Amino acid sequence: MASIETMINWMEQRRGVVGYSMGDRLGPNNYDCSSAVYFSLVASGFLGAGTMGNTDSLYGHLEGIGWQPVTSPQRGDVFSWGVRGASGGRFGHAGIFVNSTDMIHCHEKSENIPGGISIDNFATIRSYSGNPPVTIYRNPSGSSGTPELNSAEERFAWSIAQVLLPEGYNEIAIAGILGNIDVETGGTMNPDTDQKDGPAYGLVQWDGSQTALVPPLTRNGRAYVQNILRAAGINGDYRSVEVQSRLIDWCMYNGQWLSAVEPLTVEGYKKVGDVAQAAIAFLKNFERAGEEHLQTRIDAAQRWYRFMINLPEDPGAGGNTETFETMTNVGCLDLLGIKEGKVLAEGWHFSSDKPIQHIAFINAETDEELARVETEILDRLDVKEAYPNVIGVEKSGFSISIEVPNGTAVYVKGIRSNGSAVDELIFDKIIIFEQAFDAAIDHYAKSNTKFFFEILEGGKVIKRGNRLLNTLSWSNELMYVPTTQIVLPIEYKEFINGREEIKLYVNQKLFHGIVTGYELDKIEETLTIDLSHVISEWEYRQVSTNLAAKNRTVNDIYSTLDFRYPGWNMNYLEDSATRVIDYVYSRQNKLAGLTKTCELTPDLFWRVGFYFGRGLEVGSFGEQKPYIFSTKPAGRQNIRIINEPSIVHEFDHVVNVVTVYGEKSDSGMSSMSLREVYEDKDGQDPDFPVVILRNGINNERGYDYIEFTKLAPNNNIEYSVIDTEGVALESGKVIEGSFSFNDLSPFNTNSEEITEEDRAKAAKTAYDAAIKKLKQARRSYKINLEVEELPYDIKIGDKVRLLYDNQQLIVEECSNYMKKILSMDDWFYITAINYDIDQNGMETNGVTLEKYLKIDRESEQQ
Repeated sequence: MASIETMINWMEQRRGVVGYSMGDRLGPNNYDCSSAVYFSLVASGFLGAGTMGNTDSLYGHLEGIGWQPVTSPQRGDVFSWGVRGASGGRFGHAGIFVNSTDMIHCHEKSENIPGGISIDNFATIRSYSGNPPVTIYRNPSGSSGTPELNSAEERFAWSIAQVLLPEGYNEIAIAGILGNIDVETGGTMNPDTDQKDGPAYGLVQWDGSQTALVPPLTRNGRAYVQNILRAAGINGDYRSVEVQSRLIDWCMYNGQWLSAVEPLTVEGYKKVGDVAQAAIAFLKNFERAGEEHLQTRIDAAQRWYRFMINLPEDPGAGGNTETFETMTNVGCLDLLGIKEGKVLAEGWHFSSDKPIQHIAFINAETDEELARVETEILDRLDVKEAYPNVIGVEKSGFSISIEVPNGTAVYVKGIRSNGSAVDELIFDKIIIFEQAFDAAIDHYAKSNTKFFFEILEGGKVIKRGNRLLNTLSWSNELMYVPTTQIVLPIEYKEFINGREEIKLYVNQKLFHGIVTGYELDKIEETLTIDLSHVISEWEYRQVSTNLAAKNRTVNDIYSTLDFRYPGWNMNYLEDSATRVIDYVYSRQNKLAGLTKTCELTPDLFWRVGFYFGRGLEVGSFGEQKPYIFSTKPAGRQNIRIINEPSIVHEFDHVVNVVTVYGEKSDSGMSSMSLREVYEDKDGQDPDFPVVILRNGINNERGYDYIEFTKLAPNNNIEYSVIDTEGVALESGKVIEGSFSFNDLSPFNTNSEEITEEDRAKAAKTAYDAAIKKLKQARRSYKINLEVEELPYDIKIGDKVRLLYDNQQLIVEECSNYMKKILSMDDWFYITAINYDIDQNGMETNGVTLEKYLKIDRESEQQ
């Protein structure tokens, strides 16, 4: 039942232990002010398991369970300060009163005071924040119904009683045990107590140095307690009062009770009628201490009996006392996915007193068990937070991966056992293991200089030829589907019906295309065929509706056919394979999905080449190639410029300050707020600060923005990202715009409530995507060259040197900053290549050079 003391005790146990973080607020190592209050309310039974919110939502949650506003605080009251409706994030605060003047709360670091949970004077801390409005809520029943617990010793004693009362021990028997524990722990009642200069440990100072219930003998009391717990099948933290209390009960029946004095049996002891007798019996039959301190034990037992009789008569069924519970066959599969070529299952599964855990992988088509693995049990402190009264529930986690045949549909079953009894839980997720394998690369094109073509159907060559009736040309850019057109004699019509593949081999290159259209000219007896690069076949298949990729790497998702088109070779350059993404993919084709992955990931692009067919590269690119473009004669490293360069200077598309929107947000524009990024200055790129712009910006003064205090409400504020270099390129002029992104709202893959951490990740993703689009929206200065045939290893996105008279390249419209950029060095990115090959095989190339690597197209304009 709900308990104010348990609520405060939850905070007390973490006082000085945990840290403060808004981005990582869900424990077990860090909380923020509101998440700590929510967890304590859940742990104490006032709110249901899994309930979470922020300072602003706390008002409604407390009112929803009947808590009422009061003006004069007392122990157990909960407060929230700030303007209701605008007190989320850093604009409000919450905590719990421990008396009429002091509060226990989780707070951020300030000056030399570390962040975390502490007890401070309410009025003092509130004054530091400008005395914001505050609402104080009280449990309508006033007291929790539990005895007033005024010390840590009483709280430990109370917790011990809650374990032993349901096991049949009466108040007198428990008082006898508590009196002995009082002496054994030096009056602290703390389970995490080591014997001074001795081998014993715990509530009853278990000692395995001379005799041991569970071998081997050891002078390490902590190790001995853990040995007994393993033998007893008791899960949980060996240092906790709940676990050690259960261990006392187990030891009573498993060799520790010696029947030296009355009552001789454990069952008789449970019903003992005299406190002094109970203290003596537990000493003689269980403790068998070297120094008895008999009267001290009896006096302590009498004192604890007076404490015990103030407890409700039936803590397990009535009153507001805390009870410890058991759990049978409960769990959750958090992830069933593919990683590094294996099926990966992560989650938790628990049954009280069944400490052995197996995970079974089962063929979903045949129900055949593919593998059963005994797993290492991982600590799940988040599960303990959700079920605080279940002893040992944190020992429930698993993370296991196995190899299965490709194409196998798999589901998972959790199994908990104790050597005889078994609990099995089938998880309701299925995955089809469809691993994508890299196709082999045919390097033939690199060595071929002759022209010929092949027409393929179903992967087989059905016709070859070596004569075109037109000049061959195509172009290439980053994240672009190249197209070309060929003209053949009309007799080739019998081999063309649409969707055939045609390979064009020429000058150490291969254009591998798909027929997207054709036209017959019966007068000229020609067949004109439109070809789209084979990468366009990625548009034939769809990514599943609302497929979420949460905390996965680029390589991970493209190692499966969920995202990748089969039969392709993907080459990851730089660190692109290990980039972590958190995106939701709508019902879109796989090429649009690939483009989205790159658009939302900083400095990531894809490109196709012309040296093999089904192959693409993903990376940041920018590799410096040892080639120079100049007017000098062609040489090994020099590529001759044929005609005078032309300059294209574009600035009608410029945006250098931007607001971000989400087109598919269920909760409106605010869900795409960059507030979390704004508040995390260390997480911002210094060249792209997040600011709150003033309305009256004077472009002649440059940009100006405002800093708000923590207390200022900000629900209606729009946050903007400034491209400082983009502003410099415009000589300080600000040009505002807005970017919208689909499917960047915060999400959770398990249909759970979206957390502040989810929102922070979504805001960071939107911020990174905005930076990438701001770079693409900068002033464009393109140098177009016509050059002799390029070496085969020059690709889109590479960097080359241009040796030319800079004064001829700098046009009058250039800003001083752009002139400086152009004069700094002679390295340029290749952002476009045109290939022109006449019927004699003579090739010239058009090349576009820029100082920035960018694309000028939206994803729909590939």
